[in-house]
Amino acid sequence: MLSKTMFIGFLLMSQIQAAVPYVKNEPVVTTTTDVSASFRIDIIPNYGWYWNEKYPSKFKLSEEENSKLDVVIEAWVVEASKTFIKVSVVSAEFGTADILIKGKFSLCNPTTCRIFSDDFKAHVITQEECGNKEN
Repeated sequence: MLSKTMFIGFLLMSQIQAAVPYVKNEPVVTTTTDVSASFRIDIIPNYGWYWNEKYPSKFKLSEEENSKLDVVIEAWVVEASKTFIKVSVVSAEFGTADILIKGKFSLCNPTTCRIFSDDFKAHVITQEECGNKEN
């Protein structure tokens, strides 16, 4: 019974890993007003998967308007073991806000290539500079 349960658990984990063969790093960015902060959102393929450089990958900012932030996708870079989206942000006021980037890309393993559409998020915290505080 235990070995049967373990086998079913293994099959379920295999299905989950096959469904999304990558890990994404969605950062929390801390900045101050009117200062540009750069950060990366990493997309790391699981073992056996790699970035399909032949597919025309696209990353764009969500159409949701956020008047607090001025966001620029500077580049997306493919390296041997991961890909990352390089982003810069300037915040106009104190508080928190989310940046949402929509992506469409392809990953391959030795037998197949798959196309993925996913959302990537960064949480931005804008705070007062330490030097500006009154004593």
